[in-house]
Amino acid sequence: MRVVKVYKQGVRFVYDDVFNIPVGPRHISDSFWYCVGPGPSYFLAIPLVEAGLGRVKVSWVVRPLAAERMRAALVDDEQALRDAFGPQPGNLLA
Repeated sequence: MRVVKVYKQGVRFVYDDVFNIPVGPRHISDSFWYCVGPGPSYFLAIPLVEAGLGRVKVSWVVRPLAAERMRAALVDDEQALRDAFGPQPGNLLA
């Protein structure tokens, strides 16, 4: 699998805050990773960070995307579109 774009959202916590979270795990997800696999096949991967009691653990949620959904997610990023789908006919930037 190859990552073609990482979209980051704003995070509620700064790095030091992760270690000061009250007892009990908190889940933080601040990015969406758009990936291309064999075939081609398309995926959205979301890292879930579990932070609490001075520890940090990352797990991933990976969901398949239809080509149309992938194209819509990357519509504002010409480079990511080329990386995912190759040069597009009629595109002067390709």
